[in-house]
Amino acid sequence: MRIAVCDDNKDYRELLFNYVKFYFNEKHIPYECEEYNCGEQLLASNLKFDIVFLDIEMRAINGIKVTEQLNKKNKSTIIFIVTAYNNYLDDAMDLKVFRFIDKQLITPQRIYLSLDKALAQINQGDITVRTIDNDIIKVRKNEVMYIEVTRRETTIVTIDSCYKSKETLNYFKEQLTSNYFVIPHSSFIVNLNYVKKYKRDEFIMKNDVKIYISQKKQPQIRKLFFAFTMED
Repeated sequence: MRIAVCDDNKDYRELLFNYVKFYFNEKHIPYECEEYNCGEQLLASNLKFDIVFLDIEMRAINGIKVTEQLNKKNKSTIIFIVTAYNNYLDDAMDLKVFRFIDKQLITPQRIYLSLDKALAQINQGDITVRTIDNDIIKVRKNEVMYIEVTRRETTIVTIDSCYKSKETLNYFKEQLTSNYFVIPHSSFIVNLNYVKKYKRDEFIMKNDVKIYISQKKQPQIRKLFFAFTMED
């Protein structure tokens, strides 16, 4: 999960950064959070963001213009407009931003609830896959059971199908950012929803496939698995 916080006010930027840090650490969801002090700096980044917290009143280029550019770069990015200027509400809604947050009403609970809603939307989305036959298909993220990468191809196993793809593991890492996707070793991404049995060094999936957990990854996977099973 990759998040950006963009605000020319350092205090608000650090406040949101700390809320994001606390939220994802509490949920044991791997994340990266980048800070930007202006829209130009954010747009100059080559990173692809899942979630962006964006101020409106910034120097040179305002948040509305930045939102327009972010939408062109990646339509699936979830954008939170965070501002003290409510007169931009109509513009923000026209751009279909995810939430409009009043700076004067920011609380930890409101940010955490907003992130809950954002993750729910991300988890229900589709992933676009280019097959080895150059077909383009869409697969529901929450129906992916696991992904296996070999030297020649990538196999996507869903609850009812199997696809061969040209995409790299890094591509799927960027797309499958939910807390229920974990990487037990360098050749697999596993959806914890479809784990039938968990051992220290392996997953047994619901289709009875065994997936090895590398020794280096075992402490992290254990922590992520038990955090996932304890969620409501």
